[in-house]
Amino acid sequence: MNKSHLIADLKEAQDDLNSLIRKLEKLEDSEPEGKIGIKHGKYPYFNLRTEKSGKTGQYLKKNEKQLITALSQKRFNHGLKDAAGTELARIEKCLAIMGNDSFSVQGVLASMPEEIRPFIDPDLINQTDSQAKWNTDKNHRTNPIVAENTFTTSNGEKVRSKSEFIIAELLKNAGVPYCYEKPLDQYTGRYDIFPDFTCLNKRTGKTYYWEHFGRIDDPKYCIDFVMRIQNYAAVDIFPGSELLISLETQRYQIRTTYIKALIDRFLL
Repeated sequence: MNKSHLIADLKEAQDDLNSLIRKLEKLEDSEPEGKIGIKHGKYPYFNLRTEKSGKTGQYLKKNEKQLITALSQKRFNHGLKDAAGTELARIEKCLAIMGNDSFSVQGVLASMPEEIRPFIDPDLINQTDSQAKWNTDKNHRTNPIVAENTFTTSNGEKVRSKSEFIIAELLKNAGVPYCYEKPLDQYTGRYDIFPDFTCLNKRTGKTYYWEHFGRIDDPKYCIDFVMRIQNYAAVDIFPGSELLISLETQRYQIRTTYIKALIDRFLL
């Protein structure tokens, strides 16, 4: 597991919890006085408990629905704030521990004597068995369907569209290992499906398949789109899980911000 990614995830959760707590604190200014109580029995009813009313509280009539709603929300908000504070404290404790590099895998290299560092291969830290195996399988058959037009990427692949060219370049720039139009036979036995991109998340070792559908406004193309999704589903590959999808029409072309968002969310 990449420590920097884990720390980034924890810091993101830390920011979200701090934001939630600040929002709940602002809501406290408009909260009604007191707490809501529930009298259980054959016909349960609500009461308002304040310092003056004591334990029994003040009976709330059915037509006081607005006050009952506000008090109920207040009780929930306070519970949510307490839970967020507890979770935030745990995350901050984890961040404090992980910030100590002397106990990290990466810290081992720094602890080595300078005289032997030139003889050490630090890349072992970032290599996983799944990545090594994935790299050995990069040679594959090509799609038998001949491309009408091709665009050559900086990696030397010939892709079928400008959008696929952009996706390939952004994958490379992000350091994501990928293959273009590699058949699914390695994992599924399907020789008739050639995903546009087969990608590896180096942090998790998980393989993802990326399909770009560039003419979704064409009715005939949409039929192929539906069939292709069903073919993936037949081998337990589903959108939002192992299958990443990008779409565009002639009028609305794909944006690099969307491609980067997919890469950040699933491949890094």
